[in-house]
Amino acid sequence: MHTISFVSASGGAGKTLFSILTAGALAIRGKKVLLIDMDPSASATLYLLDKYVEDCNLQMLLKNLVDYKLGRAARRIDVNDCLARHRVAGAEVASFDLLPGGNLSDIQSEVFQVSGWNRLMADLVAPIESRYDYVIVDSPNWLFPLFPMTVGLSSLYVVMTRPGKSEIEKTKVFLQRVFAIMDRQFGIAQPQIYSLVVLNQIKQIAKADEVEREGKATYDELSREFSGIKFAHSDKKAKYYGEKETAFWGLKYYEDLRLDSYRENGHVLVSSKAKESAKLQLRAYLELFTKFVEETVVYERLVE
Repeated sequence: MHTISFVSASGGAGKTLFSILTAGALAIRGKKVLLIDMDPSASATLYLLDKYVEDCNLQMLLKNLVDYKLGRAARRIDVNDCLARHRVAGAEVASFDLLPGGNLSDIQSEVFQVSGWNRLMADLVAPIESRYDYVIVDSPNWLFPLFPMTVGLSSLYVVMTRPGKSEIEKTKVFLQRVFAIMDRQFGIAQPQIYSLVVLNQIKQIAKADEVEREGKATYDELSREFSGIKFAHSDKKAKYYGEKETAFWGLKYYEDLRLDSYRENGHVLVSSKAKESAKLQLRAYLELFTKFVEETVVYERLVE
């Protein structure tokens, strides 16, 4: 079982989209997948279920776990009671489980009362995680006070970023914060080796040479700052960005790679309306994602 959190330095970089697309792609391949919506906005839940879930969601489960830990509840609620099943859009049989999100901001003061609160999510998911091949986490914003629970839960991270100097600087500050949490709060040595950086939203009109420049600029800058960090780059050539065969550097901003398109036209891998270049790029990313997960020897998570 692998637990991978999708994180980003700023909103709109594709964190929620790629958590959904990755979960869907793995389900299409026959893997057993759980997607946990930890973002307080619960946007993944809204897109996958067409509604917010109020009666049984992550907020309610976490509140119950806090009350149980503090001696204010007689028993823990079964996580299974809150799981929803999502059929991958456009696929005939593929599906994955969803743990619906809720507004965790409403209970953060209570969460902080629990000793070892940053490991609460791992404790909450522990009874069910072994039955999945992959647990995918749509993480909260890194500035959210409860973000360290993401580190307590996850073993690997997919870092979504975008081209441009300002975005690179934001990503550097963000990663410094996350790696400090991993090191100082969880004692994880060399935290950077557990992250895969994915360059997303490259301009659709960008030519292959420009894509390569953007990719090199991003990866060179981040690798100088974080030795050993991984990148979604491949020298395996294909027509990712036009008629010329090139290496893979990241994903362009396509209509096919949007949450609305996922709902309306289906998952990119099975959609008859998706551009072939978008499919090629997503397949290249998925191949690198799979290699990263399978080849990275993860640290042992601790659950109190």
